[in-house]
Amino acid sequence: MRNRGALLGSVMLIVLASMLVGAGTTAYFWDTETSSGNTFTAGKLDLKVNAKDDPIGVLVDLDDMKPCDWKYVTITLHVMDNPAKCWIKFTAVVSSEGTDTEPELADPNNGVREIEDYITVDVKIDDTVIINPAEDKKLGSLEDVVIDLGTLNACVDYTLELSFHLQEDVENWAQGDICTFSIVFGADQV
Repeated sequence: MRNRGALLGSVMLIVLASMLVGAGTTAYFWDTETSSGNTFTAGKLDLKVNAKDDPIGVLVDLDDMKPCDWKYVTITLHVMDNPAKCWIKFTAVVSSEGTDTEPELADPNNGVREIEDYITVDVKIDDTVIINPAEDKKLGSLEDVVIDLGTLNACVDYTLELSFHLQEDVENWAQGDICTFSIVFGADQV
């Protein structure tokens, strides 16, 4: 047993000595470099509608519409700084009876139908048709629907054309009716 203890002690002494010798003879090269003045700047995105933020006033004012009338509204969109995926959305679509005329009061459909269900909307940006007249999309059915206008490049003016068509099958029930709505314009970074 004593030999085993001496043998174990000798092995441990050799291992310890090897570690000390190895530590003293090992060398590592090293170097450091410093990069200073680094910055992080968040990008910017700003959508302009007719050259303004939050345009004040009415963009769409279609007065005295008659069955089969088409009215066009042109709006300029401009994205500042970075390209963006742009969209529009019609919100708060509300119809009211307005002023009742004698022929309207005599029409059995007076007060039953809503005029926003008889206004067809078409959308085009520059030469790209987004909603085609043949699709027969009604203003009432487009409420709160995001209409994708595609990706608009920064610092370029785009012409958004909205057309509104009062259908030919509108009769006396619609005389004097009023439809109000808002248009939300959006831009999401790409």
